[in-house]
Amino acid sequence: MPSVAFYNQIVTPGMTRVEVSNKAQSDAVSDAVAALSLSLPNGEVVETKLADNTISLATGEFGKLVLSAPDTRVSSVGSGSSFARGLVASSSASISGVRFDCDADGPAVTISGGAKLVFVGCRFHREVKGGDDSSSRHIFLSNGSAVFIGCEFTGALGESSKILHKGSPGGTANAIGCAFVSGAGVAEFDNNLGAI
Repeated sequence: MPSVAFYNQIVTPGMTRVEVSNKAQSDAVSDAVAALSLSLPNGEVVETKLADNTISLATGEFGKLVLSAPDTRVSSVGSGSSFARGLVASSSASISGVRFDCDADGPAVTISGGAKLVFVGCRFHREVKGGDDSSSRHIFLSNGSAVFIGCEFTGALGESSKILHKGSPGGTANAIGCAFVSGAGVAEFDNNLGAI
């Protein structure tokens, strides 16, 4: 009766038993990682469905996140997932464990189109000093709503700059148990409960 090695040589001619075994292990690990459906750094993060997307981020830096499909969930699988050019959202989403940085051209997060967002354990960082217009804020809220739970706001805007800018009177922003690091700016949320 032929051995397993004999069959492996037929399927993978020219490979030793060790090479066949290593390839099988490597393929199994690759399949397991692919099953996680992780978005990898330096790759484009996209919503693949018209609604109800789940985006799992690997550790690393991404560009800009644009959310337009309703009911999207974005989460950092490991620590250290960040968007260097912020977030633009025009639909409802929940986001957890992600860092949003501002570039010189705009706020870390822009919420519009009646979008409702929930941020849990996120960090918002703004380093640009300067004017007190909407583009120098952490959050620009234009006809949308947001809740920030256990988030951290950092940066060097100065003590008099505001963290939040509302572009329309209909938007609301609430902060629960958030940390506002010295220099990050003034926290003027509709409700700010348990801030440190």
